[in-house]
Formats: sequence, C-alpha cells, structure tokens
Amino acid sequence: MYGKIFNTLFSGSMIGAGAHIFAVWSFCLACKDSEGDVELNPKFLSMVIGCEEEEITTAIKFLTKEDKKSRSKNEEGCRLSHLGGFLYSVVNAKAYTKIQDKEALKRYWKEAKTKSRNVKDDGKTSENISDVSISTSTSIKKKGGAGGKKKFKPPTPEEAQAYLDEKSETRFTGEEFVDANIAKGWVVGTTKTPMKDWKAVVRTWISNRKKDEKVSSKVRTGEDYDW
Repeated sequence: MYGKIFNTLFSGSMIGAGAHIFAVWSFCLACKDSEGDVELNPKFLSMVIGCEEEEITTAIKFLTKEDKKSRSKNEEGCRLSHLGGFLYSVVNAKAYTKIQDKEALKRYWKEAKTKSRNVKDDGKTSENISDVSISTSTSIKKKGGAGGKKKFKPPTPEEAQAYLDEKSETRFTGEEFVDANIAKGWVVGTTKTPMKDWKAVVRTWISNRKKDEKVSSKVRTGEDYDW
C-alpha cells in the first residue's frame, strides 16, 4: 500500500502538532485500504513508529477531533472517523486519491473554501464538499444534489451474508452478525457509538478472527509472537 502526501500537510492547521501525530497520520495515508479504512492498534503502532503507546493514543485522539481551522470542512475538519474497535476511516481518502497533481489540489481547495463560505441566510450550509468528485483527468466535477449524512440502515441477514460471500468469509454467518448487533443495539466500541457503516464492522470481525486464528496457531505450535 502507499499514500499521497502533499506539501500542504506541513503548512496547514497541523503545524506544531508534534512528530508523533505526523507519523501516525502518515501511517494512515500509507496503510488505508481502497475504502479509506485503516486499523490503528496503539500497541502495534508504538513498536512500528518507535514512540510510547500513550503518544499513539494522543495522536489518534487529535486526528479524530474537530478542527475548525482545517481547510476541509468534511466531518467538521476531523481527519479520521472512528468506525469501532481499532478500525478508523480516513475522511477525505477518496477525494485525495483522485487528485493527480498540484493544479488539481489547488482547484480542490479553492472550491472547498468557496463552499465553506457559501452560507445561506437561513443558516443552512450549501452542498457538502464531499459532493465534489475529482476525476482522474484532474478536473473537478459536481455530482448529485445537496449533501447530507446518509442515515444508517441495518442490513438484513441476507444482505450481510451476501457481503460475507463476496469476502469469501465462512467463519461466521450473516445471521450471526445481524443477531449479535441487534442485541447490542447497532453500536460500536466501548463508547457505544451508533454504527455508521456495517460493512466496515464486518471487515473488522473478519480481521479479528484472522488474528485469533493466528494467535491460536502460534499457541498450539509453541511459537513466539510480538503482540
């Protein structure tokens, strides 16, 4: 995996935030998947980056909090969105991935700045910046109508199973996934945050089961493991 880092990263609202925060953010950009999701385990990252686990936790909190000075107003300037457990989503991942060069980046920020200022008299903001799609030819095109947060709709057992089949997952079923989350009230994490993306949670379940199998295998064979 790889990620793009633009020079504006070092001249924006993160100035002076700390080397550990820039390091964690760089890890996010490099290791996010095609959906923009990334797993951030503080214990693991402290070994990879070479700093204290507490610093990693502080960096994650910084990246998930609102930033009123951020150029991007998506998610109130938050750079990461917590999906549950160790799973996070890079807020502007898809937009940044489509930016091909410096000129496209300038156009992106120009339109973002214009939209953030375009507030109607009734207090409602105009179209969300996330409704701007930057094509691979570096042109920016509008799509759709006024942007709004999509209301979460729990999947049916059949929909969950179809996604599991797509992922070739057989360690649990769609019915088991749905039943477990109905019992929990469709919330994630110890903070009981309302679920936003059930497919992301499915991917976390899959990842956790792979890790459990790995640990179980090493315990059976007497191998050492790092974490």
